[in-house]
Amino acid sequence: MLITRVRVTNYRSVIDSEYFEIEPRKTILVGVNEAGKTAVLKALQSIHAPADTAPLDFLFDYPRSRLNEIQRGTKNPSEIKVAEATFTLNDADRAAVASKVKLDETATITWHKYLNNDLRYSVDGFPSSPAFEDVKQDLIRLRSYLAASEAPTALLASFDEISNNDGTEPLTGDVA
Repeated sequence: MLITRVRVTNYRSVIDSEYFEIEPRKTILVGVNEAGKTAVLKALQSIHAPADTAPLDFLFDYPRSRLNEIQRGTKNPSEIKVAEATFTLNDADRAAVASKVKLDETATITWHKYLNNDLRYSVDGFPSSPAFEDVKQDLIRLRSYLAASEAPTALLASFDEISNNDGTEPLTGDVA
């Protein structure tokens, strides 16, 4: 994978670097003294930090001018994105997953690091995952089959507990 685009926000002296592109095989970051070059690099390092790197700490890593937002509870560190890095898959990456999934030519993975040290990701150009509604009827049919096959009660109870992510739609209904 090659890093192709980054953005740093709310990290030390950097309020918002805006998105900027990373050219292939470039290893230089230029700017005047005290412009935040090191802060940008440290924030990006936090996405996949070495084991001996200290975790993010809002007292040290959140911009001083905004620290009251967290201390007063108007901002939550779990909602404050610090760094974002987009990676484009190269040919070797595509070949590694070719037997499992078909990717668009523009497939990317973006890692998002938050001030509470959560690391999340988003993908673009990958097939979408099925939603609960897409597999609900299949699960209902499977449960019915298991019930008719005299499956263990605990297994049937597990199926009865299955619901969509927010728990509002249990796995019940007629077999279609």
